[in-house]
Amino acid sequence: KDDSDYYCTSTIYAEDSTLVIENTSFIGNGSKNIWQRSEYSDDYRASTVISANDTDLTMSGGKFTDNNQVFLLSLLDSVVTVDGVDFTGNKSLALSVYVACSAPSIFSNCKFDAGSTYREFDYDFQFKSKNEDITFVDCDFGNATFSDKNAVTFVGGTVSNGVGSIFGEG
Repeated sequence: KDDSDYYCTSTIYAEDSTLVIENTSFIGNGSKNIWQRSEYSDDYRASTVISANDTDLTMSGGKFTDNNQVFLLSLLDSVVTVDGVDFTGNKSLALSVYVACSAPSIFSNCKFDAGSTYREFDYDFQFKSKNEDITFVDCDFGNATFSDKNAVTFVGGTVSNGVGSIFGEG
């Protein structure tokens, strides 16, 4: 079977497309109970608010709050431009990136916090590979943590307590 048959539920799922979201709030979505491992690979599929696969995703303004899905954003080989979005007050991991973006992706003027209550993960941002093309500019991370603080680039913003992992190298 094609592994694409094993994606779990997303509020928005985009594949091979262009998606623009402006001044939109995502409030009270999801369930952490939607999680599975494909029998055909070691990949896991989990519930997300927005899942983008090989997609150009642009977001501006808006808020994610009181969401309880495994991830707020799940990105697979996508180019992302996010500006001024508030990702605070959730019980979800903020971001999961499985494959490095194919062109520069930028999160600017965004606000994040520690929110994951899904204890399979001990961090709020998951990076499966080095993502030199992802840059966070003037973002506030509160106490959010990262699976690999060196996987992305930070310019300005508040990252002092939020960059690191459970292993203390941050």
